[in-house]
Amino acid sequence: MARHLTKWQRLSATSCSDLANFDMKELEMMKSTKLSLIFAAVLAAVVLAAPSLKAADYKIGNLTIETPWARASFGTSRPTAAFMTIHNAGDRDDALVSAGAPVAGRVEIHESKMVDGVMRMGRVDPLTIPAGGSVTLKPGSYHIMLMQLNTALVEDNMFPLTLTFRDAGKIEMDVPVKKTGAMKGGHGHGKH
Repeated sequence: MARHLTKWQRLSATSCSDLANFDMKELEMMKSTKLSLIFAAVLAAVVLAAPSLKAADYKIGNLTIETPWARASFGTSRPTAAFMTIHNAGDRDDALVSAGAPVAGRVEIHESKMVDGVMRMGRVDPLTIPAGGSVTLKPGSYHIMLMQLNTALVEDNMFPLTLTFRDAGKIEMDVPVKKTGAMKGGHGHGKH
């Protein structure tokens, strides 16, 4: 009957004195395989249990806010920015009129653009989202400026951001923080 048992079954059925007859190389290989399987199971459980930091898409009225994200900050002394694409499926223009976040004392809608060969940045009130169109907030263009930070924005964390639209209303979203310098483009924000 022992001939039909697996090596693991034979090993568990043997007494300690019989272990001397077992091939030590085979025993080590079986232990290594078992440990690998345990490690893989633990790793899978940790990965599946961890919260996802992938940006979600959000919908309010005719608007869809796609893939919001923010750059990590250099502590709290320098501002940073949040980015996303806003799609308007409606037949009327809407407008982003304000933004707010508990991580910042001041939050403004800004635009960066080249003026006479110099990159300039200024406040935009409001930011029009055209009917049937979209606006992309990205480095070197439109963005949500987060100033007077009361906590550093750290890579792989998330923070709540509230956007207020003229027609669609308010929406709160969770914004993942990416490493400083993520998504090439733009300029250093300097001092505000």
